[in-house]
Amino acid sequence: MTNPNPPPTPFTPALLLIDLQNDFFSGSLAVPSALSTLPTTLALLRLPAQSWTLIVGTVDWHPSSHISFADSWEGKSVGDTVRVERARGGVKLEQKLWPVHCVRGSWGAESILDERDRGLVRAWVRKGEDEGLESYSAFGDIFGETKTGMEELFEKNGITHIYVVGVATDFCVLHTARDAARVVNAEGERRYEVFVVEEGVAGVGRDTAEAARRDMEEVGVRFVRLDGEEVGWVKGRGES
Repeated sequence: MTNPNPPPTPFTPALLLIDLQNDFFSGSLAVPSALSTLPTTLALLRLPAQSWTLIVGTVDWHPSSHISFADSWEGKSVGDTVRVERARGGVKLEQKLWPVHCVRGSWGAESILDERDRGLVRAWVRKGEDEGLESYSAFGDIFGETKTGMEELFEKNGITHIYVVGVATDFCVLHTARDAARVVNAEGERRYEVFVVEEGVAGVGRDTAEAARRDMEEVGVRFVRLDGEEVGWVKGRGES
């Protein structure tokens, strides 16, 4: 049921679709329960055109030798971790190793959305294109060396509220939502209210997904439901 309470002012919402790709739903890195998120994602995506100011989709777009692939490391297996160091600043971070997935141009990297639904997405943001950099976040890589242009896209469209769906809660959803919540304006105020729609996300592991939720909530990300007030604000725009 749509909540009758009016939305905040200003209210220019964006729908952010995280990694709706074959490999994450039925391929080499299928996320448990990912398919169960699709009804919610499609319900939001198919709201009347005036409901959303902007709809953005993100995709992993990896080279075949990406640093996150276990096959790129001699003697390593899926699930192992390695320490990765970048020359700039000597920063070392732990890298989890995954099956080969979402290789650019492959079936696994293609969107699970059909042509009609893909046409509702105004912009696509690619991440993980550099073979030596992990990029869970749609805003940039884990070292902060490269940016995707996501922040500029939201700023250009005057976005105030971001609604997140997709996979996986404990990786790309976590890092993207957390980065969005940390963006501030010139006055040091948080630029976006960030909502994760509960029925529209799924995690790799139950414990890690629960921990990811706590991490997101600590920086101000709010978990909302499809029939909740916050989504009702968007539906109200479509009815006006």
